[in-house]
Amino acid sequence: MGLSNFEHKDLMRRIKEWNTTRLDLFKISEPNKRNEFSGVVRFFFRGDDGKYQSKCIRITNTATARHLVNVLVEKFHPDLRMLTAGRYAIYEYHANSGERRLSADEAPLLVQLNWTAENQEGRFILRDESKPQTITRLNNKVFCYYPYYYCLNKVYTLFIYYLVFIYLVLSK
Repeated sequence: MGLSNFEHKDLMRRIKEWNTTRLDLFKISEPNKRNEFSGVVRFFFRGDDGKYQSKCIRITNTATARHLVNVLVEKFHPDLRMLTAGRYAIYEYHANSGERRLSADEAPLLVQLNWTAENQEGRFILRDESKPQTITRLNNKVFCYYPYYYCLNKVYTLFIYYLVFIYLVLSK
């Protein structure tokens, strides 16, 4: 990954800003000649009991969400009993702005490094997308959302009911 002089200085500035506000454990290393650097990132997972667990993993700026999902699933579920039907993804969560799903090619270490520039504190959450999730927002309203295929299934069912209703009305 070739960086211009300006990009390299900007990267060094952001790493320095990050490191001044973090414990030594979470400091990010300086880039090597290939512009690779590493840092410890904390990931959270909400178990079936509703409690959050966390794992800290040292990763590089080249580690993608796609790769880390597999690593995290092994870390959180080493016995493999929970992995039969799960579809996992990493989400970035901020208390003031909500959450978003990381794309498969995003690098969580780079995402985390931007939190300082944006004056945000965030966390990464490994989520099993095959299960409905309950999320509490800042205004203390609790929302339950389902994976998109549950929603599509509900929309499809409503559509079928609508068609049956139209058929019954028109057939009279």
